[in-house]
Amino acid sequence: MDAFINNGRHYVNPTGVTGPVQINYYFGQLTGPGNPVTGVGVPYSWRPFETAAWEKAVKGWENVANVDFVRVELQADALFVERLENQATAGGTVSASHSLPSANLSSQSQGTYNFEAVNVRQWSADMLEPGGNFYRTFIHETGHGLGLKHPHDSGSGAFNPNFFPGIDPTDDAAVRQRSLGVLELNHMFGSVMSYLHGYEFDDQGRIDLVATRQRPVADDFFLDHGFAATPMAYDIAAIQYMYGANTTYRTADNVYILPDSNDPHPFVRGPVNEVGEQETIIYQPDTAYWECLWDAGGIDEIRYDVTDASGNVVAGKANAIIDLTAATLDMSETGYGVLSYAAFIGGGYTIANGVVIENATGGDGNDLLTGNGANNLIQGRGGNDEIHATLGTDVVIGGEGSDVVVFSGTLASYTASNLGAFSSVSSGANVTYAYGVESMRFADGTIAPTSLAGLVDNFFYLSRNADVFTAGMDAEMHYDTYGRFEGRDPNAYFDTSAYLATYGDVAASGLNPVDHYLIYGWREGRDPSTNFDGDAYLAANPDVAAANINPLAHFLAYGRAEGRVAVDDGVLG
Repeated sequence: MDAFINNGRHYVNPTGVTGPVQINYYFGQLTGPGNPVTGVGVPYSWRPFETAAWEKAVKGWENVANVDFVRVELQADALFVERLENQATAGGTVSASHSLPSANLSSQSQGTYNFEAVNVRQWSADMLEPGGNFYRTFIHETGHGLGLKHPHDSGSGAFNPNFFPGIDPTDDAAVRQRSLGVLELNHMFGSVMSYLHGYEFDDQGRIDLVATRQRPVADDFFLDHGFAATPMAYDIAAIQYMYGANTTYRTADNVYILPDSNDPHPFVRGPVNEVGEQETIIYQPDTAYWECLWDAGGIDEIRYDVTDASGNVVAGKANAIIDLTAATLDMSETGYGVLSYAAFIGGGYTIANGVVIENATGGDGNDLLTGNGANNLIQGRGGNDEIHATLGTDVVIGGEGSDVVVFSGTLASYTASNLGAFSSVSSGANVTYAYGVESMRFADGTIAPTSLAGLVDNFFYLSRNADVFTAGMDAEMHYDTYGRFEGRDPNAYFDTSAYLATYGDVAASGLNPVDHYLIYGWREGRDPSTNFDGDAYLAANPDVAAANINPLAHFLAYGRAEGRVAVDDGVLG
């Protein structure tokens, strides 16, 4: 965080004034008249859509910190004076600049924006919408105005030198600007103050970072989408350190929808400007952008929905990544959080440090869904999903497709149970309840939790017999060949040793005790264990008795999921 604070200098309220720090701003001009031949120093006025974009962009700072931007009509009343310039005046590759807070905190902070930067003749409205490069520029420059610096610069005072970890301070400025730092964390995905915004997609639509100042996609550069549209995790932490956190923003239950398109809605063009180009005057934003979620409360969700041609809200179709891990603000892969996005889409979310998003819902693609330490509800919906939900008390609903829940430890390190309609896997205070999940992957192998062959509960048997699981043997085959002779139990309600000890005729016959019970035992009133009375179960469930179904087989496959009770009389007989 120190790598983003220039020297700790920031604005404060006058003595006796409480609440957010008020930042008065004024849209001014360069002092004219300038040179009409060279274009140097020519003053330009802000157009309405430009001032609207600037004001919308700085709301990002208000949302996360205790600052309040207020427009004033007199330059003398302003703390921030914001002006436009052209390329001739800016020179070089300068796209914008903003002065930092000075020792005299009543001094005006000057912001200057080159609307011809990056080979653009003049800003268009889509470049100034969330996701556009110059919308990001407004956030970046006002971040300077509030006291933030580039992570590749040294800082001053008590914060000198504070380069971003992994940036070599002995390198010249041009090299430092292109350094992604330790674990490639110095990127726009972590901070709008970073100079590095580039990324591209692999053949699966997943993001690879690129150490460029613009965003390359398919050997081209786009300025109208794919950029950060809010302060990101490092920015939020640094600005809150100086100004305090806004704890009133987003305290209700919020749902955050993954963007599904890189393209904006159709827009209406207005009259031509002074260089003969039409400009957008009515714009319907739907452009993809990146947002770091600052959410102060409620039960919240990241969800992948889209609206179809008929106007119906349906599950998104692309493969998606939704990760509820908040930024850890350390030198780890989760330093700025983890990107949540749909494949090939240049927009999505990270989560700020200290923020808890509880729930995640994927789409109909093959999604990667990851929970956090809270009590999560994670829903895969369609597709073959991979789900990580092992901390807290989590509920996983796989949905259609072939879904897998992944656990970091070995099977033996968990307590696992098949409860009919769902499975339970616990370790200490952490428990995962899984519905509609086809497999569970542990560090030492994968298990199908819902398979029930005869009365051999695959999940129960393998989770309690690590040697069988490690050997990769089929549970039913092992029980029939070895397990029944070794006194192993096929499920939680069948006691192999007790069944054979109580019914000597079964032991003498050499029959598999489970097969005996399935075919003969239940009809003869024999119980599979002291904690399941078959006759009592049939008496309590006349529909099962009428259907002539083995009581234990019914209970394991259906009854417990339906809330029916296994009668425990403590007697095997």
